[in-house]
Amino acid sequence: MFRNPWAWLGLAAIAAPVLAHLLARRPARRVAFPTLRFLPATRLAPIRRGRLTDVGLLAVRCGVIVAAVAALAQPDWFPGPPDRTGQPELARAIVVDTSWSMSRETVAGGPASAAARREADAIRASATTARLAESPAPSEALAAAINWLGHQPMRRELVLVSDFQAGTIDREDLNATPDGTGIRLVRIDARAPVVPSRPDSATPPAVQLLAGASGRSGAEAARRAAEARGAPAGGRADRTVTIVFPDFDRRSELLAATRALDQPWMLDVAVRVVRADQSHLYSEGLTWSAGAAGTNELRLFPGVAAGSLGSAALVGAAARAASPDPEPAEASTATIADATLRSWERPASDVTPVVPRDPNRFDGRWMWGLALALLAVEGLLRRTRRTPTPVEMSHERAA
Repeated sequence: MFRNPWAWLGLAAIAAPVLAHLLARRPARRVAFPTLRFLPATRLAPIRRGRLTDVGLLAVRCGVIVAAVAALAQPDWFPGPPDRTGQPELARAIVVDTSWSMSRETVAGGPASAAARREADAIRASATTARLAESPAPSEALAAAINWLGHQPMRRELVLVSDFQAGTIDREDLNATPDGTGIRLVRIDARAPVVPSRPDSATPPAVQLLAGASGRSGAEAARRAAEARGAPAGGRADRTVTIVFPDFDRRSELLAATRALDQPWMLDVAVRVVRADQSHLYSEGLTWSAGAAGTNELRLFPGVAAGSLGSAALVGAAARAASPDPEPAEASTATIADATLRSWERPASDVTPVVPRDPNRFDGRWMWGLALALLAVEGLLRRTRRTPTPVEMSHERAA
């Protein structure tokens, strides 16, 4: 393995010593001759020499280039055997469902969410390393859990603890789990939910609407439209959500008394309103404020007029966010079958741990040593190279 394989392009430099040997001027051979009078004059013609000389010296010079290029490529030939002592170890990413359905009581008593946390703690205790996350939308928390598992150099397992209402997760949500990562689905049995009763006259509305005289009928029409689309009608007596439409007479006065949100439930409602499916219909110009001190009130100031399509979407989103009643899907008694859950599960497989390499360690130092040794040999060959001496012939032999 080479850390810098592009350095091998430097082998093209071998052409330099080869060309040097082909083009080098060689000393002429001198032969003594008694007289040239009997030799006719001839025209000098260039002689092309295509045969290499000093092949040994050329080979040493080419070896120097090869060794230097190999050193620049930073070879890593001896990384050492992978550490397999971690194979029995297991990393677990645990996701606990905290949606409204998990607030129901279990058959053994106590909320399902508490039972889920106890189960998650027991599963975490049996893992080498674990990460625990709670989410009211488990399918959205899987990506972060899978990403964390991908950085663990051991066997990996994704665990989801939930009551597995229909729609909690599906096969597509689990398909993003890499091959070799185990999947474990732990069901918490909970009793059937209590269907919320219709609000009576003493129950406060889910949302208070403040509009001008000309917009009150439109505001009530928006409320009816929101309830027709499934928004809860009843609210809570200990907290109030008020929508102040642009035509309300005292809107400027209420805006001047804006206060920062000082209760966690206010932040929760504001976030859910902003993230609602149809928030694009009313998000422009939307602001919010806490009510007067001690009132436990959240005020929403939309830019849309009462009676508009955006006002109906806002009333529905605020009512769902503020109501103590669950969403229709959370009140459902339908669950994912046990056989389906078992078909989605799989055991964790062994993985080959990635052995981190020392960035300051590579085997190129041996190649640099070889290059220096070859340079020493090349210098020795050049010094001991014999220059051809002129060949002298006696006059008697020449005659």
